[in-house]
Amino acid sequence: MANRYQELFRSTSRLYSEGSPVIIEAYALQKDTQNNSVLAQVKIRNISPKAVIVCRISVGAYDPSGRELEGINEFSYLDIKAGIGMDFGAKTPVYLPDNTTRKVSLAVTEVAFEDGTIWESDSASWTPIPEQRRALSVFTDGELLKQFGIEVGNGGIFYPEKTRGLFRCTCGAVNLENAQCCYQCKRPVYDLLTKTSEEYLAPRKDERLIQEQREREEAAAAAKKAAEEARIAEEKARLAEETAREEARLLREAKRKKRKKVFVGFSLIVSVAIVISVAYIILNPIVRRYMAYKEAMTLFSDCDYKAAGEIFEELGDYQDSVDMCKETWYLLAEQYYLEGNYESAIATWNEVSSYKDSSDRIEKAKSDIKEANYQAASLSLENGNYKDAIKGFKELENYKDSTELFMSSTYEYILVLMEQESYSDALHYLETIRDYKDSDSLYLEAMYKRAYKLLDDRYYKSAVSDFEKILDYKDSKEKINVAKFEYVNAYKNNRDQTTLSYLEELVEINYTGAKEIYDEIYSWKVEYLGAKTSEDGKEYFAKVSKKDTIYMHFKLQGGLPNGCTTISYKIRYPDGSTDYEDVAETWYSGVTFWVRFWNNSRSKTGKLTLTFYDGNGNEIGSGTVEITN
Repeated sequence: MANRYQELFRSTSRLYSEGSPVIIEAYALQKDTQNNSVLAQVKIRNISPKAVIVCRISVGAYDPSGRELEGINEFSYLDIKAGIGMDFGAKTPVYLPDNTTRKVSLAVTEVAFEDGTIWESDSASWTPIPEQRRALSVFTDGELLKQFGIEVGNGGIFYPEKTRGLFRCTCGAVNLENAQCCYQCKRPVYDLLTKTSEEYLAPRKDERLIQEQREREEAAAAAKKAAEEARIAEEKARLAEETAREEARLLREAKRKKRKKVFVGFSLIVSVAIVISVAYIILNPIVRRYMAYKEAMTLFSDCDYKAAGEIFEELGDYQDSVDMCKETWYLLAEQYYLEGNYESAIATWNEVSSYKDSSDRIEKAKSDIKEANYQAASLSLENGNYKDAIKGFKELENYKDSTELFMSSTYEYILVLMEQESYSDALHYLETIRDYKDSDSLYLEAMYKRAYKLLDDRYYKSAVSDFEKILDYKDSKEKINVAKFEYVNAYKNNRDQTTLSYLEELVEINYTGAKEIYDEIYSWKVEYLGAKTSEDGKEYFAKVSKKDTIYMHFKLQGGLPNGCTTISYKIRYPDGSTDYEDVAETWYSGVTFWVRFWNNSRSKTGKLTLTFYDGNGNEIGSGTVEITN
């Protein structure tokens, strides 16, 4: 089924006539290759609160040059029930009377509703609805744009406006001007119109920024308080540990005093030495870990989460270091996020993916990356930086309307490239949006113009290659022959395979001038080099005595590449008599040879002429020497 229909044209521009309850969403022209007919497909959307049951349209038809053809005065869509926001007609073929139709004009003339009312129009003025402004182009202040998004909710990428009896919603839907809420996103129209102005948004943006700053400060204060409480708890634990050790030491000392007094002095000295040594061995790692923990808590209080986190990580299971490490990485990720460093934020939250709402925050950051990239690509498109816009939307794939924007921005860039005569670049981008709008027609035109330019610039082989890709477009077949002839005319001395194949094709169709060039290049020719008096003499003579042996030297040239021929020659002696000779051997281009005459003493003086013929009897050259006494 896909091969049956060939798309001739597609338009995604919405059409509207003021006061109409419907809009023409899109339309396309298709060619039915089975019966060679042309049909239109029209997508109509109901924007009225009443359900549509019948809709009638008229279709004007035109050929590629704009000449008006027979159209359709009235075509009816019956047995439909389309509520507000619903579309119909896209799958209903509208066959046109003239199969040369390549352009159409459309108008909705009548709409009947389920409640029995009818809307009629005698106006044929159905014109495109202008492109809706994006919020990104209205608000240059990023925070103001963010506030706009907060007020209108997710998905609000367009700036709301009323025009031509319509209300254009932030979601992109087209509503009637008197609609109370958008049929698509259900947002109240009044709120969207009054709560999206800069006057309304600016003070709320300032309040939000103050609140966000306050929340950050409160979070930092809470973290600092928690760190101080942890420090105090650690200090208490340390003191308790030291008290316990001191009590143990006193108990051991009391026991030792019960021993013999003679050993008291010696035992006391030894015991003190042992206690000091053991205390150093035991207490030194504890002190070091305590000091490291204290340093980490100080860094945490100062919001230096990266340095704090590294220390907590090294401390392992010391006190609450494991929990503090998670909290520190979480807050560090939050810090990255607030700075707009989303990649680092995601990487850091991944370290503690099961802690708190880290997994949700990761998804939010990923979404924000896409949104930031989307806004950057949109800004590039607004500024006419098509390459950046195309790259950005392509990488976003199915995010929001990125696919459509990739197609439309690529299409716009192609039009620019066509104006700049950068046809190779245009063809490259056309390969990425085949079947979009009239891109197939643009592809043919770009290929044709590139081929034409290559022909003008004398790149004949490349021109032939391009024209052969679009044989049925315009006069490409004729231009192929022009390019081939220009090639062989310019490179006829090359005698290459391309020249031969081009010439054979041109001669076969009796192309003007081709046979003459073919004969010039590939006819056999004998060139007379001169006469010598010995076989290997170094000097040629125009006159030779009849007393000498005469060697007339010749060179055979021409023929097809690697071709060969037989030759014959006629001798005309000075006395006017003639003789003929056939040479049995096969001869190739480039060979040199001589014809010898001796015992000429009795010959008359005068001109001796040799005339040569190829295997088909065609004269291919001659040579003359004058015989003297």
